[in-house]
Amino acid sequence: MLPPADRAKPASVVVLLHGGGQSMHKMVARHGAAMARWPVVARLGNTLLLIPNGTDPQTGSGAGERQHWNDLRENDIVDGTDADDVGFILDMLDWAGTEFRTDADHVFVTGASNGGMMVFRLLIEAPSRFAAGAAFIAALPDGPPLAVPAHPVPLMIANATDDPLIPWAGGTIGRARGKVMSALGTRNWWVAANRATTFGHEFELLPDLDPDDGCRISVDFFPAGAGGAPVLFSTMIGSGHAAPTRQQDARNGPVLRTLLGPTCHDAEAVDLAWDFFMRYGRGATR
Repeated sequence: MLPPADRAKPASVVVLLHGGGQSMHKMVARHGAAMARWPVVARLGNTLLLIPNGTDPQTGSGAGERQHWNDLRENDIVDGTDADDVGFILDMLDWAGTEFRTDADHVFVTGASNGGMMVFRLLIEAPSRFAAGAAFIAALPDGPPLAVPAHPVPLMIANATDDPLIPWAGGTIGRARGKVMSALGTRNWWVAANRATTFGHEFELLPDLDPDDGCRISVDFFPAGAGGAPVLFSTMIGSGHAAPTRQQDARNGPVLRTLLGPTCHDAEAVDLAWDFFMRYGRGATR
């Protein structure tokens, strides 16, 4: 947890969710290079940064360093957990509201991989608690039909075409870690669920800040339809299982970099998420 810089003023809240096999401690350390800027951005924005820990599926402990979130994958037999993570995170928000002067209309949630999938679950099951969400390198489960959120929440999604763990085309994650929709299937589900519209659809190719990284980022923006919320979908062309960052890729050794694929250096995940929250979050004006 990182408290807001000015406790006398109402603070926004960002819930930052780690990936599978990670922990809250690693999110803003060298292991989580793409998310390491969150403390800086949070202080500048007078934001309470909450970084909870998931559950170790082998021991049931919430205090370990190889934690997982109970996202919506019913067929994850390797890392699955039946922990009530939705209830846990909502209780954490209730606690934060009693300990700090928080703005309930400016609560945001973001995460990558398993953490990004947990973002999806929270926006489906508890949409009234969040002003916007941002999910990186994550996809919806491919299984029984998903419940449509009671009301739409602005959502940013960023997926990579060369991701070896969350396949762009969908399918099985690793060995027996569940099946997911394709990246475009995930996008289309959220566009429909959020009552976003293809009319007024905007496309942008972000500047190629690092011509040597083999990656480009394209952005598709689907504005809110009547009673809906927008969806922003970023495609990291040529990138692997990593959120975009220009920070030194120190979180991985060469073996993991080989397993996870390249990192896109054309943007900062934290800046992309924060900009989206400020532009399109509930109550924001563009």
